[in-house]
Amino acid sequence: MSQPSTKRNKALKLVLKLAIAAAALAWVFTQIDPARVWSILQKADYAYLVFALILFVFSKITSSLRLNIFFRNHRIFISEKENLKLYWLGMFYNIFLPGGVSGDAYKIYLLKKKLGKDLKELFGAVFVDRLTGVVALTSFAFLLLSFTKNPIPFSDYAWLLIIVVLGGFALLYKLFFKRYLKIYLPVVAYSFLVQGLQVLSVLLILKGFGISDQMTSYIFVFLISSLVAIIPISVGGAGTRELAFLYGAQYLALSPEVSVTVSLTFYLITLFTSLFGMFYSIRMPVIEPSSS
Repeated sequence: MSQPSTKRNKALKLVLKLAIAAAALAWVFTQIDPARVWSILQKADYAYLVFALILFVFSKITSSLRLNIFFRNHRIFISEKENLKLYWLGMFYNIFLPGGVSGDAYKIYLLKKKLGKDLKELFGAVFVDRLTGVVALTSFAFLLLSFTKNPIPFSDYAWLLIIVVLGGFALLYKLFFKRYLKIYLPVVAYSFLVQGLQVLSVLLILKGFGISDQMTSYIFVFLISSLVAIIPISVGGAGTRELAFLYGAQYLALSPEVSVTVSLTFYLITLFTSLFGMFYSIRMPVIEPSSS
């Protein structure tokens, strides 16, 4: 495929993602009372939101530590400091360059260029790292489902599915990702810590908005919306996350205005945090071959 054609396709993908995000957000705001959203924001205790931001930052630092475990498994030895810079740069590209170079793709490209590593190995490390995060996210969702008031049959026993998820994931490691078996427990532990920090971040957002009822249900919906946001059909999950939050809230008889406000606040925290990765697009992380 020619370079102009490739650029045109990337531009079309970006336009499509922006259109989906805009359409989803427009629909969401037709289903809620914007005045109520504004009232929630006006009465917010912003000290809680600042602490929510701090916890989110710590979750991303933890996530970068997890990724470096995968890199070391492939004998890619990057200091935690430089790996964190690379991770933040990837966050920036994921949010602000959608449809172009994704953060994960750029990390793979840079490691290939600087260290001459095999593309298949690099892709495998990044892919399984992401997959491990999804497993923790799904497990948290099943755990919280058993504590929410909902009409789903047998939801009281949903926590048992965590055993199925973790067992199935371990089997997947054994069958297809054998080289990662020795790091299975630490990367899963890191993944649960990452998700736990983000759950606490959402708890603080809810507290900041003065919400104390049905907090478990709100967090459950947040987790489901996070799973939906992984699907790469909009810009950084914008719109799709809010849409999932809206319908989840309606299903569980939660306030749609509170739900959308929480979702947008978490997205803005993500945007603000990712923006600092721009600095590392100017001062690139130091990635050098190592014999460690």
